Amino acid sequence: MSRRHEQFEAWACRFPSLRGAPGVAPWDPEVLDAWATGPTCEPPARHAVRFLLWNWGGTWEVGAFDALAALVWWDAHHREIFVYWLTAHAKQGDWHGDAEQGAHLDAGRLLDRELTEGAVLELCTDSGWLKGSFLQVDGKPALRVRLAGRTTKGAEASPAVVLPLPETSLLRWPSEAGG
Repeated sequence: MSRRHEQFEAWACRFPSLRGAPGVAPWDPEVLDAWATGPTCEPPARHAVRFLLWNWGGTWEVGAFDALAALVWWDAHHREIFVYWLTAHAKQGDWHGDAEQGAHLDAGRLLDRELTEGAVLELCTDSGWLKGSFLQVDGKPALRVRLAGRTTKGAEASPAVVLPLPETSLLRWPSEAGG
């Protein structure tokens, strides 16, 4: 087994919804893709498979990864895995965003405008721009993203996830995108 196969197997095993899924251990992306399109694969697992196969590369039957849709379905543990990946790749500068449309934080400022608590920003991800509100967590910049979708009667309007913003994060003001 190649080093890349070993890395993806280890990564896939972190997702609770993929424990025991065909194609996880040993890593076999074709088998995993076939399982994810079947009737026994639940939505959190399907989004985890989309995430993994999107990183593996190629076109897959299970469909494309959509970060916002995944965040709606994923529990806290799944989200932690995603945020860890997001943070690690941001530190490496592995963004696929359009640098013409965004910028990096600079001493509490973005594109010569001061950032304040609650300011609405967009974070560039490989799945598109993710809108949220700026905040500081333990003195470090973060983005609170509200998750739309599944709510139950009497529950808060929509749950939120807080994503740390490494210094290499590509951000923009929503008005910079014409909206």
